[in-house]
This record gives sequence, C-alpha cells and structure tokens, in this order.
Amino acid sequence: MKKATRVLNFDKISSRQIKEVALALKKDGVIVCPTDTIYGISALPGRKKAVDRIYRIKKRDRKKRFILLASSIRQIEKVAKVSGRQKTLPVSYTHLTLP
Repeated sequence: MKKATRVLNFDKISSRQIKEVALALKKDGVIVCPTDTIYGISALPGRKKAVDRIYRIKKRDRKKRFILLASSIRQIEKVAKVSGRQKTLPVSYTHLTLP
C-alpha cells in the first residue's frame, strides 16, 4: 500500500505541521529530514512496521543496524538496556551498540 507523501519546508515549519509529523510518526510513519550534512530517514524506535519500511526503502541488509538518536539516557532506556557505567557517560560522547 502506498503511503501519502508531504513535503514540508523545515525552515518555515509551523506548530500545526510539527503536530502532523508527530502524528504520522506515531502511526508508524517514516520521515525524511535534513541534518547538518545529509538527509536522514527517521521513524520512532520500536515501531516495527516503520523500521521494516526503512529497511525496504534503503534496500538495507537486516544484519546492518541503524543509529539511535536520543536526547537523554531515559529515552534510550525505553528501547535498550543501559548499564550503570553507560549512565554516567556524557550523552553527547556516548556510543551504544544495540542488539
């Protein structure tokens, strides 16, 4: 089934559009968004349908993992086991490999 596509200008995005994107992500949507160097394909972690869709879009081998961007250890703990030592590392410098 083909999903609806919308193009939003991230330089001029409104709060209504942000809510629209958040709702799409909660419904297993996939978004493409600019980063500092490239465009990233994003979905909410733990959303199997969305993650499966990214694998299909990228034609990516299932053995290759994705990176997880999070703003806090608490966010990471929702989808991964974090040891006590990892909790003390500065988040901006921490690299965790998820199974």
